[in-house]
Amino acid sequence: MDALKSSETFNEMIQLKIGQENEQIELPEVDSQTMEKLIEWIKHYKNQQSPDESDDKLSESKLDSWDKEFFQMPNELLFHVLTAANYLNMKRLMDKVCFVIALRLKGKTTKQMRQLMRVENDLSDQQIAEIEKEFGWCLEQCNR
Repeated sequence: MDALKSSETFNEMIQLKIGQENEQIELPEVDSQTMEKLIEWIKHYKNQQSPDESDDKLSESKLDSWDKEFFQMPNELLFHVLTAANYLNMKRLMDKVCFVIALRLKGKTTKQMRQLMRVENDLSDQQIAEIEKEFGWCLEQCNR
């Protein structure tokens, strides 16, 4: 039960005694594969204290070997884990997932980022040309 307190949502449910006595708690926003990953995360971090508020800057060195292995998942599942962590208000997990996504995006071109994030380019050639003209100086610096 203590492990579930890493989720503010679960913590509130426990305090309100929702889901007690084998009552099933439905989480329509979370599929079974994603829930398995959340449970794996909760079990791994159940005995660890939450990090200090001043310790909110992540770096690659703060991803230990367990984290690195845990986050070796397809992007689609990673995005589902992020959505579920947000839905369940699991700040520590959300922060780490966002950091891993940022690492995956680092050094990528706009086109590569769109592919990774599955974002369709809905700009016309004319709009792209206008953006390149107006912000060309920035694009040059970013693509160095």
